[in-house]
Amino acid sequence: MYRRQKDFYRIMSHLLHSKNLDEGINDILLEAMEKLEGDRAFIFSYDYSCNVQNCIYEVVSNSSLAEIDQLQGVPFDATPWWNEQIISDNPIIVHKLEDLPPQASSEYEILKEQNIKSILVEPLLINGAIWGYVGIDFVKDYDSLDEIALQWFTQVAGILSLSIQLRLSRQADEKKREELIAAKEKAEELNMLISSFIANVNHEIRTPLNSIVSFSELLIQTDDYEDRKEFYSIVKRNSEWLARIVAELLDLSKIESGTMEYKEAPTDINAVCRDIVLLSRLRFPNGVELHLDQTLPECTIVTDVHRVQQVISNLINNAFKFTNSGEIRLWYEMLPTNFIKICVKDTGIGIEEKDRVRIFNRLVKLNKDINGWGLGLHICKRIVEELGGEIGVDSKPGEGSCFWFTLPVK
Repeated sequence: MYRRQKDFYRIMSHLLHSKNLDEGINDILLEAMEKLEGDRAFIFSYDYSCNVQNCIYEVVSNSSLAEIDQLQGVPFDATPWWNEQIISDNPIIVHKLEDLPPQASSEYEILKEQNIKSILVEPLLINGAIWGYVGIDFVKDYDSLDEIALQWFTQVAGILSLSIQLRLSRQADEKKREELIAAKEKAEELNMLISSFIANVNHEIRTPLNSIVSFSELLIQTDDYEDRKEFYSIVKRNSEWLARIVAELLDLSKIESGTMEYKEAPTDINAVCRDIVLLSRLRFPNGVELHLDQTLPECTIVTDVHRVQQVISNLINNAFKFTNSGEIRLWYEMLPTNFIKICVKDTGIGIEEKDRVRIFNRLVKLNKDINGWGLGLHICKRIVEELGGEIGVDSKPGEGSCFWFTLPVK
């Protein structure tokens, strides 16, 4: 008895000082198997959500006896008598397989198939609930366990319960630590984004505002007609730029807060495209031709006409920014998936492959020399997704880009 107690305290001390609990648990299983002269020691966990049991630890006296790979996802109803005993916190002590009760017929067939002659199983309790069980199989010969050996194994089961509880606690602590680190990194990233956003807002607003103030003063001071005309043109362009910045800020705020309104109604896509092309030709008379390709005789879908206009206009404006010569073409096509695809293709500078994957992200600006601050395409993406479609771009550097988006046909 004294030797058994010494074993108990030694095993407990080994567990508490073990840096790797999985190794400690395997060591305890191995010692229990060897002291009780068994052939396989194992631990099963219960998955109550899926009503299955899984073998998660196993040690064997001979590699040919390993069963862990075959003992995964074993349904509760495959061993009903067995599980009833365990969940009732009753040990299973079978000195001879033939001694199993008649109601354990399915358990008998499973154990017989594994050539088990005797088996010893103890429930594992964690936080007052049955978590699983630990057991020892006797394959080569029947067991010769006395009452003292059975009591010792019960103590070992208690140690293993403590081991697993400690392991689960460490896992929970590690998960919490990882979540805290992830939250800290996200907060730092958010702070950087906020700082970058504020810097961008400051720069983008001050640039047109300075031009408006400066050239407004010059407009008042000069009497030369051509100078006044040029100054007025500069003031007008920068006023439109400033108005667009404010509109994008408001749109982004509404999108992020979930207050952007979408009012769907029958929308004539032909009329939308024609109006945008006519207006864009007046706004961008820089030698780049804008064409509306052949359309269907009629094309009406149910969507938000104002948001569709906003997306197409933004894509065309973007195309003009990066196209110094050539043309920009707008067209649409009906897809067999009951979607319409609207495209804006330019002959501009194109986009590198590495940039295409991030161009729709917030505050992504590929060319710092071009007006804009990386919100337009991001807003387009969010609008298109809210309308039930998707957006993308096909491009080759030096050959131009084709921005497209789809909308469901309702």
